[in-house]
Amino acid sequence: MNVFMIQAMPRLVTIPRGIYLSLTTTERSLWAPQIITRYALLKNIEWDVVVQDDDVYGQALAEFEDKWNATHLLNSEILNLYANKLNFAIERWDMDYDLSAALVKPNFMQRKALKELNRYRAVGTNRALVVAAAGSGKTYLAAFDALNFNPKRLLYVVHEGSILKKSLETFQDVFGSAVSYGIYSGTSKESDADFVFATNITMCKTLELFRKDEFDYIIIDECHHATAETYKKIIAYFEPEFLLGLTATPERMDNQDVFELFDKNVPYELRLRDAIVNNLVVPFKYL
Repeated sequence: MNVFMIQAMPRLVTIPRGIYLSLTTTERSLWAPQIITRYALLKNIEWDVVVQDDDVYGQALAEFEDKWNATHLLNSEILNLYANKLNFAIERWDMDYDLSAALVKPNFMQRKALKELNRYRAVGTNRALVVAAAGSGKTYLAAFDALNFNPKRLLYVVHEGSILKKSLETFQDVFGSAVSYGIYSGTSKESDADFVFATNITMCKTLELFRKDEFDYIIIDECHHATAETYKKIIAYFEPEFLLGLTATPERMDNQDVFELFDKNVPYELRLRDAIVNNLVVPFKYL
């Protein structure tokens, strides 16, 4: 690697959509960031290889030069053309991929869990913990169960704001505009909504603003964190008709008992191996 490449590398690695070609006396390398999305895998040009074959390197270099020569000087005309095409594409996406509640259906795991949750409630159980592998659809499961329960007011608690917003979107997929939604985290205090999505710290600090029976259905997501004092205070304070805990990893190394918080009621478990076997999550390999 020459002096120029050493100086340039810190800048090059900050470019998220670059393709880099390196030529030495012993090897030729082509590498680029891999973006694992459907469009990237089907449409994008993804290179990540080290070869000693001049022909392969030559083919890659020729393709690079072809793309390079197809570039245009950026000007207002091209920007306007791009904006028009983008707006049209967005409009088509909205028309073709509108997620209405009628289109969202439970998968087989969720159907089994929903059946068991209904069975537990039928015998008087008012709290339960569902254990399911990450990526298998726990949040949708919670939304479907809430749909079955039909609460007037729902509280969804999690420890991280980014998860909160994504979870709200999941509930919107299932309930649509039938209910109102609010974020209760940080400076956002939308506590009057039918369904309130809160971070544990913000809710814990303001418990006295709510009646104990404010929510008839409460969900504690990522509830392996629920042994923290903030969660314990929330669980102890509210008196919902039903309390649902969700986690992929209930066992803790500090001997804190997550199961005890839900009276050891576990209507359904789907561990990682089962999720992989049933094609709910993709298999992985350690390299």
